[in-house]
Amino acid sequence: MIVELNKKSLYIGGLGLVLQLIGIILLTYHPIKILCIILLAIGSVLLIKGVLLYLQAKGRHWAWVFLLPLESIGLGIIYYLDDYYQEEQEE
Repeated sequence: MIVELNKKSLYIGGLGLVLQLIGIILLTYHPIKILCIILLAIGSVLLIKGVLLYLQAKGRHWAWVFLLPLESIGLGIIYYLDDYYQEEQEE
């Protein structure tokens, strides 16, 4: 696994998840719904970018990102994919 990309994916994906969480919480209490929708959209884009970086760090094809609509199951599948760069690091 490429460590630099893995760290980037953690920061970007984590920020995306936090923004989505804030958007969902504000959606229930905040009267201005457009702000919540914008936070959810930005969080979703950042989460997708983080997963794309994680897939790139593992040496996988970008199309695996289409498992994200499965939510936790999709993220679990992506996490447990074999690492194509593992053999290169061991040599």
